[in-house]
Amino acid sequence: MEEEHEALVNLIDTLCTLLLQQEISDSFRQIQGFDLLISLSRKQSELRRHIIKVFDYALSQYQLTCHKNAQAFVEVGGLPILFGFFMLKGEENQKHKVKKAKLSEQLFIKLSKEDFQEDDKHTLNAILALLINTQ
Repeated sequence: MEEEHEALVNLIDTLCTLLLQQEISDSFRQIQGFDLLISLSRKQSELRRHIIKVFDYALSQYQLTCHKNAQAFVEVGGLPILFGFFMLKGEENQKHKVKKAKLSEQLFIKLSKEDFQEDDKHTLNAILALLINTQ
């Protein structure tokens, strides 16, 4: 299981690195990458934290076409996924602490405080990029 998780993280990191290039970012939007990831996050909730990272990289790169990526993300229904993840992370009452514990148990490994902080950073970056790049 840990090997699968490590392979998944490596693939996500590679995709995020590729999304730094404008041509790849454009291709990602054109081949409906947002649709695929949104569909995947609805079916595989344990992958959401990794998908949010890809959303961050796809939306927050300051390129000429970021507004197109932001528009595509909103049009395919990405906001509920993003804000749902944000709300899960932001609640501090006991009910949501239990949800966080269950979420981390669903993942292949336990999440540290730093992992949760990194998830918050990716979520907030994606939200900020949407605010900047949508009208």
